[in-house]
Formats: sequence, structure tokens, C-alpha cells
Amino acid sequence: MTGTAHAKGGEIGGSGREYFLNDALSGTANHHLFFGRPGDRAYSGDWDGDGVDSLAVRRGNQYYLHDSHSGGPADHTVAYGRADDEVLVGDWDGDGMDTLAVRRGNLYLVSNSLSGGSADHTFAYGTANDVTLVGDWDGDGMDSLAVRRGNHYYVSNATSSGPAEHVLAYGHVSDRVLVGDWDGDSDDSLAVRRGALYLFKDTLGGGPADRQAVFGREGDAVFVGDWDGDTVDTLGVRRGTCPALGTTSNQASGSNPLRNLSTVTGDSMRVGSAACYERVVLEFNGAGPVPGWQAAYVDLVRNEETGEGVHPPFTGGAFIHIHYAAWETGEPAGEPPFSGPRRIVPDGFRALREARLLGGFEGISDIGIGLDQVRPYRVTWLRDPVRMVVDIYTG
Repeated sequence: MTGTAHAKGGEIGGSGREYFLNDALSGTANHHLFFGRPGDRAYSGDWDGDGVDSLAVRRGNQYYLHDSHSGGPADHTVAYGRADDEVLVGDWDGDGMDTLAVRRGNLYLVSNSLSGGSADHTFAYGTANDVTLVGDWDGDGMDSLAVRRGNHYYVSNATSSGPAEHVLAYGHVSDRVLVGDWDGDSDDSLAVRRGALYLFKDTLGGGPADRQAVFGREGDAVFVGDWDGDTVDTLGVRRGTCPALGTTSNQASGSNPLRNLSTVTGDSMRVGSAACYERVVLEFNGAGPVPGWQAAYVDLVRNEETGEGVHPPFTGGAFIHIHYAAWETGEPAGEPPFSGPRRIVPDGFRALREARLLGGFEGISDIGIGLDQVRPYRVTWLRDPVRMVVDIYTG
């Protein structure tokens, strides 16, 4: 009998066509292969029910699935959904084979076969802004969903609407999270990634990790699978041409950064994208030093006076809150007003969901950034004119 399929839901991310797969939670990779094109969207899953996960690449709504750890042409080709759908992978019916589901907002359209046509099952779960995880949480052989909000997880054991069966807190808000069966007991649990360090938990609950490992490089795109059919999930990395950028940790310009007030004032905000990152730029007017600043991932972007979430709530599944020691706009009295949009909700970006100026008091202002999920980021400052640049790593 084959083991339960062990796809872990989401897109692998990153770029490049070089992959390293490891059969243990430590040491060097056991499998090294080239597959697809550098710009392909990639996924992992057990496409043929043999208990071994392998790779697939996506181009628009076309999927090219490979059943072995080698290069060469795809073993299966299938069209499903729309070119702009968010896609999840899982064994939705317990037959040992992974198939596709598309997500549109909080609606999920599930296919139980690797074929086109209509969905076999449709249901709603969570909210449109949730980060969605896929796993077999109860060991029944069927994958279902969990949604992540900050460091809280709302777990369902069925592909249906309704309240979560389990709610738990694990790790930090800034952690990148993986799902897998780390001990071979047939049910999935969580792991968090901090750079090249991975902390694995064998049960769905809080507390310290059961084991930890170092694998790959900090800038690698990491994914999960059972590469040798032993029923234990391990790691793989995708490596391409994007250099590592930023960190998910808190960042600041010094030990007490907001004491470094500047005489520059906010002028405009814009966003942009490149091959390996997306960018938010806040530009300032006037002469003066670079302001002191601090930045961190938060569970909720809050109003500084009330401590409650800002309204309307931010778009996205992960949030960066940045404070800087300069007036936001039009203050002190007599300064020119802010000339650009105060809120940007871009279309067609991979990571960036929203950038919004939040206000200021006594020379300290703040900006919030909503992302699809926790990603490394970098804050840099430029002069002539003074600009704050926030780069979000997508490579």
C-alpha cells in the first residue's frame, strides 16, 4: 500500500529550473535535477499515487506534471481553472493521488482527478485575505485546509464550510511556515523557517519545536515533499538567479531610532515591481537628514492611539508596520500637502496587496504594508530627494 500523498498546498515560489531534494531533515541533497523553465510557477505532489512526491510546473492554466526526480518532458499535461487563479495541491478524496484546487477569494473549487472540466466539489472557508495551508491534520488520508492569521491557525478536517475544528498559536508573526508529516505518523503539523534554520513540530500545538535542522541557503525557495516514499516529509529547495534579499526579522536604524527626528516631510508614495522583488517608495520634501525608523511584521496593523485595528482593515495575509521620525504630510503648518495617493491597492502584483499611510503625531509617522504572506523584506533610504524604499522579496 502506498502512503498518504504529501503535497503541501501552495506554489513553491522563487525562480530558476534547478531543484535540490533531501530525503532527511539534515545533510546534503539526495536528488539534484533541472526541470521546466526559470520563470515557471512550480508545485510538488504525488501525481501517480506511488507514495513519492515530484514536481509540476504551470504556464497560465496549463500544468506539466512529472512522476520522477529527473528532467525531460512531462508525464502528464492538464488544463484547469483560469490563468490568474491561486492554485492549491492536495489529496482531497483519500485515493493517494494529489490533484488541484483553485482558490477565488474564500471559495475553493476542487478537482479529484488530473483533468479539465468542472470542479468536483466547491466550498467556502475563511476570508479572502487569509493565508491558506493544506495538510492532512487528522491522519485520515485526506487533505483539508487551515488558514493563518498572524501566528494563529484555524484548522479544518473537512473540505467544507463551517467553524475550525482546532485553533492554535505557533511561532512568531514573522515566521515563514511549512506543513508536513515530519515523523511519519500520517498526520501533518507545522514547521517554521528562520533563514536557513527550520524548527519542526510533530503535533498541532504550541510549545518548543521537537527538532530543528539547517538546510540550503537563506534566499532559497523552500518546499515540502516525501521524495523517497518512506512516509516522512522532508525539504526541497528551488534555486535560481535571484540573490537573497532582506529578512523577516524586525529592522531598525538604531537602538532608539525614533529619537532621530528629521525636518523632511512626506511628499508622495508609489509602488513598482521587478524580477525578484516588489517595491514601495515613500518620497520626502525639503532638506534634512534621513529619519530614524523601525519596521516589523505584526499580527494586525493597529491605530497608535486606540490600539485597535485600523479601518478599513488591511488587505493581505501578512502585514509590515513601519514607523519613521518625520512628518507625514502638510505638517508642521506651512509645509506643502501630500501630493500622491495615501493608499495604493495594486493590481497584478505577486506579493504586494496594499500600501497605506496611517498618520503622524509629534513628528513620528507610520505606514502599513499588506502582503500575500510573510516574505523577506528590506528597508533602505536614498537621498536627493530623501526616499524610503521597502523591497519585498519575490524571487
